[in-house]
Amino acid sequence: MTRWLAAAKTTLPPPDKIDRNDKNTPEQIKSISSEGVAPLSGKRRPEAAAPKPATVAGFKPDLRRDLKLDPVPQPGDPEAYAEALRVHGPMSYGMAMRVLGWGATRAGQAETTLRAAGCITLNNHGRAVLTGAQS
Repeated sequence: MTRWLAAAKTTLPPPDKIDRNDKNTPEQIKSISSEGVAPLSGKRRPEAAAPKPATVAGFKPDLRRDLKLDPVPQPGDPEAYAEALRVHGPMSYGMAMRVLGWGATRAGQAETTLRAAGCITLNNHGRAVLTGAQS
């Protein structure tokens, strides 16, 4: 057994100061509560609040969380999808929806329309590719 593992097995964690099963007096519990942490029963610990993002100039939002996609299909969607394929190369409809800012259904419908018209095919990786006449 390594040294750190032996030390970890022999060292006990410090007692939880808000645990009511400890020998805390009511005054200690009140002082702990006044610090902003409510006493809990049992061995549960309060969950840490998630830090809020900084609001400074130049702050970039988290695109995975704050992504707002436009789900409403438009008449020019197949042409916009084909143009995105021309600019960015082969891509899945999921990547096309990110590039174009669309919802998945909207991008999928545009891809289906282009495939039915014979303008695109899927390559061996499952990505849409413009056919020779469209490139």
